[in-house]
Amino acid sequence: MQMSATQPSGEIAYNSPMKILVIEDDREAADYLQKAFAEAGHTAHVAGDGETGFALADAGDYDVMVID
Repeated sequence: MQMSATQPSGEIAYNSPMKILVIEDDREAADYLQKAFAEAGHTAHVAGDGETGFALADAGDYDVMVID
């Protein structure tokens, strides 16, 4: 079966930097995630508690949220 040019292949391309919100109260874990995302070419904003995190989520246009 051949796929047409308009049919998705099922693969997702992650070639664009993402804006990521990390809501994590463990500062060491949050720092690790922020560094790992930065090394992968993404921008990560960190909130240390849920209240701050949800305020940032409302105000921002995030591609991904990591919530613990």
